[in-house]
Amino acid sequence: MFESKQHSLSFRPFILCTGLVSLLWMFMAWFAVDAYVSLQADKSFIETEKKTYNAIIELRSGMEKTFSILHAVPGIVSRVSEIRRMLHYANARQDKALTSSEARRTIYEKDPYFAPSSRFLAAAVNDLTAISALWVMTQDGITIAASNAGGKESFVGENFSRREYFHAAMMGKEGLQYGVGWTSHTAGLYFSAPVWDGDSIIGVVVAKIDIHYLDSIMKQTNAFLIDAYGVIIAASDPQYEMMVMPDAAIQSVSEENRMARYRQKSFDPLPISAWKDTVETPFVRIGTTENPFYILSAKFLDGQLKVMIAMEAPFLGSKNEDRSLIFAVLLVTGLLIILFSSSMIYQVKNAGLVKENKRHQDMLEHLAMHDVLTGVYRRGMTETIIENGIRTASETRSYFAVMFVDLDFFKDINDNYGHAAGDEILKETARRLQGAIRKSDNVIRYGGDEFIVILGNIESPDIAGHIASHILQSVRQPIMVNGEAMSLTASIGIAIYPDDGNAPEPLLLHADTALYYVKENGRAHYAFYDKSQPLGTKTQPIEN
Repeated sequence: MFESKQHSLSFRPFILCTGLVSLLWMFMAWFAVDAYVSLQADKSFIETEKKTYNAIIELRSGMEKTFSILHAVPGIVSRVSEIRRMLHYANARQDKALTSSEARRTIYEKDPYFAPSSRFLAAAVNDLTAISALWVMTQDGITIAASNAGGKESFVGENFSRREYFHAAMMGKEGLQYGVGWTSHTAGLYFSAPVWDGDSIIGVVVAKIDIHYLDSIMKQTNAFLIDAYGVIIAASDPQYEMMVMPDAAIQSVSEENRMARYRQKSFDPLPISAWKDTVETPFVRIGTTENPFYILSAKFLDGQLKVMIAMEAPFLGSKNEDRSLIFAVLLVTGLLIILFSSSMIYQVKNAGLVKENKRHQDMLEHLAMHDVLTGVYRRGMTETIIENGIRTASETRSYFAVMFVDLDFFKDINDNYGHAAGDEILKETARRLQGAIRKSDNVIRYGGDEFIVILGNIESPDIAGHIASHILQSVRQPIMVNGEAMSLTASIGIAIYPDDGNAPEPLLLHADTALYYVKENGRAHYAFYDKSQPLGTKTQPIEN
């Protein structure tokens, strides 16, 4: 009998095959993960670069706009008539020569002539939460009125003539300076504007915002605000504040000026170095952080300030660690949850703040562009409006008119009835000018009782003459002031683009020349500028 032989399947081929397939799968899986991580690393660099570029553009634009609006505040205050009268009074006093700020403070804070202005400045600071202090200085840099007058940190009596913002304003410019307050010991940005009386500067108005006002802006991105000397004056991480950039020019500033400006003489450099994996990409390491940063910077306000954003690239920095953990946990779970959660929280919490900031911003923009008394455009907008009109007229091949409108004998109104009556007449005149022109035209209060009317896109100069006649007739109508009817006349000088000039300066000059001709020849009518006759050519007066 034959015995059946039992064959058993050997485990060795299965083990060997399973091992080979496992090794092959591990290789393929590792290769796939490595390829995926490398792809994500490249994508991370592109996204980081794009995000950083967008963030720096948005941050610079936002700050430039915010600072321009804040700079308009001292400019608006400088045009308040009470401020000018107070400065005339203060500049004529002898006690400003006292060497003691305490002695000056005692005198000025007790003088009832200065108290209303200090209260006005305090009310303005209370309304404009971004500003921590407002004050007015004489030609010598002596503070005579301040929003914090009467307090422990009162600026009244202090001499700030050594500050750069004071020198800039006394030269007729808008000053901007970072500094640490002498009395408050808080860091801030100072915005200054000259107070003009005719062609003379009689004082300076200064507004200060505490540097902590910028904290929320800085923390929205990993941002740094750097002054012209390379000193970091604000940062999302406070540990980097008062450090200097590698290319800083702080050594060119004397120790005395460093103490006056920053309250310190020496500065540590920002610990910034090349990241270990940087070969062809511009990533750096900041401090002791492990992850790399992509850096972009941009100057604004004529190079007085610079913003820098250091955008962190955490995925790129950890790509040499456990790749499966990066793929499974960090990339899928952490990144999505963090981005989604932070986006939702930011949108919910920031919605109310954005709406409120927009309202304040719109209000400040309107004040910066329009005359406070009449509501029409202010003088500073003249050149911009004329340039826009010239550009449109050039594109449409149409005419463009600049009219100087001057109220005749307006000074007699102020002298006989007071400035309050004069202000009412100016406001009513502005309304009538706006009613006499088209919606596309513009009215500018150029100064005192003088207005500029800009007529754009007119088919012929005759239309400007018709509108001038309409303006003269409108101004002639009686104006009721305090129950009394007053009648005025106006004189108008007209310059036409392109016949009388192709830039704001010659058009304004020629319109003024024509106005001068009208005043010299009986007033109460209008004249076009005629280059063949230096004083223009007279038209017929408007009949009653």
